[in-house]
Amino acid sequence: MVTRYFNAKIYSEGKIIDGEIIVYNNLIAHIGPPVAGAMSDNEVDLKGMYVFPSFKNAHSHSPMTFLRNTADDLPLDQWLHEQIFPREAALRPDECYWFTKLAILEYLRSGISLTSDMYFMIEPIAQACSESGFRNVLMYGANDAVVQGKDIGKIYDEGFARLKDNYIRYRVGIHAEYTTSEKLLREISEYVNDKGEPVYVHMSETKAEVEQCKARYGKTPVQLFRDLGLFNAGGTVYHMVHPEGDDLDILKEMNVNVVTCPASNFKLASGIAPVKEMLEKGIKVGIGTDGAASNNRLDMFRENYLLSCGQHIKYNDASAITAKKILDMACVDGAAVMDMPLCGELKQNMLADFVVADVNSANMWPADDIPSATVYSGGPSNVYMTVVNGKVLYKAGEYFINEDVDKIFAKCKESLKAIRERM
Repeated sequence: MVTRYFNAKIYSEGKIIDGEIIVYNNLIAHIGPPVAGAMSDNEVDLKGMYVFPSFKNAHSHSPMTFLRNTADDLPLDQWLHEQIFPREAALRPDECYWFTKLAILEYLRSGISLTSDMYFMIEPIAQACSESGFRNVLMYGANDAVVQGKDIGKIYDEGFARLKDNYIRYRVGIHAEYTTSEKLLREISEYVNDKGEPVYVHMSETKAEVEQCKARYGKTPVQLFRDLGLFNAGGTVYHMVHPEGDDLDILKEMNVNVVTCPASNFKLASGIAPVKEMLEKGIKVGIGTDGAASNNRLDMFRENYLLSCGQHIKYNDASAITAKKILDMACVDGAAVMDMPLCGELKQNMLADFVVADVNSANMWPADDIPSATVYSGGPSNVYMTVVNGKVLYKAGEYFINEDVDKIFAKCKESLKAIRERM
């Protein structure tokens, strides 16, 4: 199947190209000026709209859509232990599946083609994403409560064996230092060092988390994970709002990436991550929404805007990070931190994951500077089309994910009612 998207403004490798994209099955066969005599099965006139690499939501918890607007205006420790964990204890796999499908609707509307979920139930998430044609890098959020004496190596091995197809990848996840005993951390370290696997973990999200870790071990979470050998094959840490001492140098030395989640960090009053310093040290940084419980919206446009403004405030510098860099972080670097680089950029032989946005709308025009217009002015309302793996999954208010949208909402309402009754 060859599809030609023509008459477009294309953001590719930091430049704007007036031309077309030719997609052969799921790969970009050509990007640039029109090709004379090129044959195609399907022709799409984009009428001057703007095409850019799809957003990569580098950290989320998709099933937590059922917790949206449920436990707001609380600090993280109280929010998590008193409100979130008790409700999640009542969640069942079939409900996890439908709540994930609801998240996919929001992701696609926001121009997202790939997310990365850490959760305690991951197979229903994988099923929902695979059936929808949506990408996900999944990890089991290992901690004392969910492992409960089980063989953690067997859990990880089963994940690697079962959770892999055209849309799904699996990685080693740890929920956080403060929910995971030293004994379990050492078992996981033995596993990742034997397999050569990177580790994905929530880390240094709040000041209290860091202080409690220092009280337990005399070290920051970053120092602890290094000393336990958990970073020997690299990895990715989520949030990293409160690095101390040589933490950032350790992350750089150990080839550990960061995913920043501005809206969640602001809402929970966790703070503003020093992203500018991370970038200056050469640490690769992706952007994530976190889950709908701590953020409420799964909207990468808003994350980009808040990331920029947060850095301006933190450093008292309106040029702390450019709009172009933030757009690249949201699209290209997000794919890299999830080890999915083939869907990160718009260029020949890359996977065809991209967004078509209408820049001639009232909130974006005049869009003379495309990165600035996207970061500061754009929103989900500007997304005309989201393409994943060469397939149109969203277009002008319609979804093409092998499921009826009304059924998704009906199942989610039914599931939420059942959870509340069980509680």
